[in-house]
Amino acid sequence: LLAHGAFVRAVLGAKPAPRVAGILERAGGLAEAHPETLAWLAGAADGDAQDRLLTALGNRITVTARAAHLISPADGAAPWVLHGNHRADAILLLSLLEARPGDTLIEPLLEGLLAGRRATGAWAHTQENAWALLALARYAEVKEATPPRFDGRAWLGPALVAAETFSGRQGPRATRVPMAWLSRQDGLRALVLAREGEGRLYYRLGLEFAREELEVESLARGFTVKRSYESVDDSDDVLRTEEGWRVRAGARVRIRLEVVSPGPRHHVALVDRLPAGLEPLHAEDASHEEVEGSDRRLLWLPKTWDHQNLRDTGAEAFAVGLAGVRRYTYLARATATGRFRAPPARAEEMYAPETFGRTRSEIVVVHE
Repeated sequence: LLAHGAFVRAVLGAKPAPRVAGILERAGGLAEAHPETLAWLAGAADGDAQDRLLTALGNRITVTARAAHLISPADGAAPWVLHGNHRADAILLLSLLEARPGDTLIEPLLEGLLAGRRATGAWAHTQENAWALLALARYAEVKEATPPRFDGRAWLGPALVAAETFSGRQGPRATRVPMAWLSRQDGLRALVLAREGEGRLYYRLGLEFAREELEVESLARGFTVKRSYESVDDSDDVLRTEEGWRVRAGARVRIRLEVVSPGPRHHVALVDRLPAGLEPLHAEDASHEEVEGSDRRLLWLPKTWDHQNLRDTGAEAFAVGLAGVRRYTYLARATATGRFRAPPARAEEMYAPETFGRTRSEIVVVHE
């Protein structure tokens, strides 16, 4: 509350606000203060003090391929000071726009803020709505004062692969380059993007491909995903071996999935494909669990999966927001004997699929 007051005084003209150093000391210093306290004070300070505060905040940010968020613990006092995860992001964005308008974290923070909107187009509560709108308005003033009037082009080596003319604030354009053409290029080529005219050019580069190899190792690019198979009726029905898993034909199998996210993720899809010898039965448990030491930014996020599907090929679970540890469990039955491959279980942000994680592929042998 004291830090908030200092921020308000700075906005009204008293910058640097009085008592910034004393408030920081009372809050536990750079190492112990709540991130939102640091964000308020960063907007109230200037000079070296402001630089130290912004550097400390930078150390508490989780960054994915597309977005950035402050890691804010939801302690017991949070409801009393109207704390919100996206409010903290908005306050930091405001402070960066004033102090470091060229900082490379500004656009990822903006992306994370926009991704936090719910189905209604608003954020979780009125405090998040108010500060998010203030931050977005200030971003428009600082970064978007000049309307777009430019030509944008992209080259891969000497080849022109995209050319668009932008006049005014229009929607995005998409250009697709076939993989068949890319594969015929000799060696690595520099990708060059250019803008001729006024205004800001925003772009996203993505590569979509299918793997040829069947053996895939686990990978964490924003999510860590774990999977295990367990016996349901008899402890000998499902056994772990050096090759993979051995399952008795006709046995019921419990599939446990765990998704770990170090920070807030939005519109998350968890997909698990069964090996061909197993068929799904029903979802057993879609409850949320937290573990000691996991990220605590869960005060305003849903505690369960928002939707789930059971298909012939496996299971799918979806969450509007996810942080920390989320688990999903379902049952399957071994219906055909043979040696099968279980594809990786995968979690991703549906609208930013470059933020993802997967298990490794596994061998499942169903025997008589």
